[in-house]
Amino acid sequence: MNNLNEESDTNSFTGASTALFRIGPQWGYGMAQDKDNLDAWELYSEGYRRAADQLYAAWDPKGTGARLLLFPLAYLYRHHIELLVKELLLLSTKFLQLPPDWKWRHDDIRFWKLLRPMIDKLRAIHLSGFSVNQLDSIERLLTELSERDPNTQLFRYPIQRNSSCHLQQLDSLDLKNFCSLMQQLSAPLSNLCGLMKAVL
Repeated sequence: MNNLNEESDTNSFTGASTALFRIGPQWGYGMAQDKDNLDAWELYSEGYRRAADQLYAAWDPKGTGARLLLFPLAYLYRHHIELLVKELLLLSTKFLQLPPDWKWRHDDIRFWKLLRPMIDKLRAIHLSGFSVNQLDSIERLLTELSERDPNTQLFRYPIQRNSSCHLQQLDSLDLKNFCSLMQQLSAPLSNLCGLMKAVL
């Protein structure tokens, strides 16, 4: 077993040979996959969800640093939802007319509205477990998310591109409600991904 002091010295950021992206465990993480591989997209979306869930479980709303965790916690859930919507798009590329740069766009509600007619058709045959009310609720929450955070900047930076500040609109955010609804939004979107993998 390596001496802890020796390992610390080799990881010193002042060392001339120090690198952030050095090769890690010999067995790897199993992530060397094609950029369009669905497993890779799921790896990202599920990773963000689990990180958000663990951070939320540890979050103390009455703690002295509670407000410091608002931004990373909300962003983890927000990015997770965007990745799920894009995973659905990736599953549907053979059936939809998508802009060539869709993977780098953040318009979740626009993409959902492209997906919805196909999902409604599939629902009658393969997705009977999804009610119209569930799909309408997904659409309503994605609409709100896209309207309030159209460029995924709300939780990443304190100012918008026009230099206006985000903090005023986030000052009274009910984070418990936000996280709870994002978890509830995640569940049917994740289920849709799984079901569409099976039937498409």
